[in-house]
Amino acid sequence: MVGIMGRQASCSVPLAIVLGCAAVATWQLPGEDIRPMCSADRADGSVQLEISNLTPTVTHHILRRPFLDSGSWEFVDSFVAAGSIHVWSTDPPPAAAQGFYRVESFPPADPYEVYFLRNPAVAGLTIDRFDAGTRGFFEGFLDELELTGSVTVDEPVNLQNCEPPQSCTFIYLSGQEFNRILAAKAAHAVWLDRNELVPWRLRDYSDDDLRRLLHEDHLFSGLAPNRFFNRVVDHSPSEAYDYAMNLGLLKSTPLATVQAAMEDFRSDFRHSNTGDPGRDTAYTVLEALTTYADYDRRVSRGGCHAMTRIALGVLRSLNIPGEEMRDGTWFDNGHSTAVWPCIGRVLPHGDNVYNALLLATPAEEFLTPFSFYDAPSGPPPCGTSRPCLSRRHAALNAIAHPSPYTTARCCRPADYGYADCEAFLRGNLGPFLTAEELTTAARELEALCP
Repeated sequence: MVGIMGRQASCSVPLAIVLGCAAVATWQLPGEDIRPMCSADRADGSVQLEISNLTPTVTHHILRRPFLDSGSWEFVDSFVAAGSIHVWSTDPPPAAAQGFYRVESFPPADPYEVYFLRNPAVAGLTIDRFDAGTRGFFEGFLDELELTGSVTVDEPVNLQNCEPPQSCTFIYLSGQEFNRILAAKAAHAVWLDRNELVPWRLRDYSDDDLRRLLHEDHLFSGLAPNRFFNRVVDHSPSEAYDYAMNLGLLKSTPLATVQAAMEDFRSDFRHSNTGDPGRDTAYTVLEALTTYADYDRRVSRGGCHAMTRIALGVLRSLNIPGEEMRDGTWFDNGHSTAVWPCIGRVLPHGDNVYNALLLATPAEEFLTPFSFYDAPSGPPPCGTSRPCLSRRHAALNAIAHPSPYTTARCCRPADYGYADCEAFLRGNLGPFLTAEELTTAARELEALCP
């Protein structure tokens, strides 16, 4: 990890001013030379540079600073080559191609040094802001990941002392536990990205999404120095990652991957019940995913709050950032919502995962798209109220894709204490559908009955 701890001095620093092919001035210093190739301009105004006399077996970094700008140098590219190489200046329009270019040459670089040069936003949330201890953990975890493909993080001590049926929903962390878990999550995300182990790149995320993936305010509850996990202890990115990979949840896009994860959760999770052993006992993400209770069902201890944290943890382990919200923006205040802005989708209520009315809803329609809130469908009852629209989206799915729970109550309403199918729908979905929608849905559902 020498490379990311601090660069060694460069062997040479040749410099060139590039003003486009209309006017070019160059300085040639000992070592490599930079020359603009004016005959090779592209339509977008970028300029091809020829860098010659390259020293073999060393790493060359190309940096650029805009013309008449005394600010910092921007990283352009990195390569190892001998002889000469042609590279394109970056960032059209044409004015952006003009400026100062320089080459810095180093002994063979640590590949993570080059990675952080290419990904300054990731560096800004990790190595550039970690204290010495956290950075040491981070580099050790990167070495472990490169060697074994996994990172080992012990369960917090307070979780080890928390066994059912104890009531221990908050698992407070020591300072060192917090630093190790934060470092492990960052190292795992960077390792996945540098080695291209998932199909998407961190550089394509917004700054806010990178914070949702890497910043402690999104990874833990509480404020320093009293950080803790609430019900779900998401301490080991490798455990969640291995689970997802073993089940084939990784798909070609973040959206398809989120949908695949939701289908896994919807297959057999249930809400915890009064009297369940461990209902108020915290557990790890892996324990939540792999422990089965009665009727071969997995249990979301604490209901919606646990379910959203389990989902967010699994998907973060695949470098898909999201966040939990409980402020009433998307659902009733105090309930737990999972939001994935990077795919424009929201799980308004964690309990939707095992909502019996929604079990037949296709994966592609289960999560609510942001666009549903921007362009409310139909007349009132909801208007622009997001919590109401969240329930309306679920209600529309429930009548469009009737589950066995719905059809049983529409076909045998008396068995469940209802006068008819419409009475059942009105009692469960009425506030979020129009009268016409309720009547039409009841008629169509009754037509399906044997």
